[in-house]
Amino acid sequence: MGNSKNNVRIPGREPTTWGVKVKKRLLDLGMKQDDIVWRLNELGHKIHKKAFSDLLYGVGVTAESKIKVIEAINAMLDISVV
Repeated sequence: MGNSKNNVRIPGREPTTWGVKVKKRLLDLGMKQDDIVWRLNELGHKIHKKAFSDLLYGVGVTAESKIKVIEAINAMLDISVV
């Protein structure tokens, strides 16, 4: 069976609307998830790629620290939340 390390989609796991926006914006900017994870850590947010991916799918977003990370991602990628 494949897993996320092999870039195989997990059946039934779809990104949130926000996650789709983030992925599209990363593509538009020619960035990879590694780039934004590196930048977030540089800004003092302790996050790794798996946790970033989980955010895109709405996993574990209730903690206040994760909300701060989401706000930082929105600012970096110029994503407005209405």
